[in-house]
Amino acid sequence: MEDSRGKKDQAFGIIVFLFFIALSYHHIALLNFHPNHYPSACFANGLQCMERVKLQMDFVFRASPAILYQFLTTPSCLVRWFCDEVDAGDDHFTFFWGESAETATIIDDIEAELLRLQWEEMEEEGEFLEFRISESPVTGETILELSDFCDADELDDQRKYWQKQISQLRVECGG
Repeated sequence: MEDSRGKKDQAFGIIVFLFFIALSYHHIALLNFHPNHYPSACFANGLQCMERVKLQMDFVFRASPAILYQFLTTPSCLVRWFCDEVDAGDDHFTFFWGESAETATIIDDIEAELLRLQWEEMEEEGEFLEFRISESPVTGETILELSDFCDADELDDQRKYWQKQISQLRVECGG
């Protein structure tokens, strides 16, 4: 009798211990929650999303700002470095990669200076894809400043992706 009571006490102790671990984990998760770091839709659906971060990269080109701008905005040039196919409307682009398509609204467009797009499926308000073009007053080289957003844990992959895409852009536009 004493032996079975000891096993019951031990099992009860393990259950209580696991309960307090689960409770502590839940409490810590609530303490670490910051509403500005996560999209509210994720928590409404019971999902915890990764923090979104801004990626900024600069690239130097020999091509003029006008030529570079053409490669960022013209469908026949975009398919040479960015996507498989593109449909351009007055205020949007629809990009196709294989069977998938994504539409981006043109937020800002200043010829040979700036192109800012917002993806329709953007998770966070205020996120955009931006290409800013300038010319170095010292060297005369064209500078392409890229801004994009991604999950914090995807930052390295996103950086590699853009390095690859911009390398192809550099080849296509002559440097």
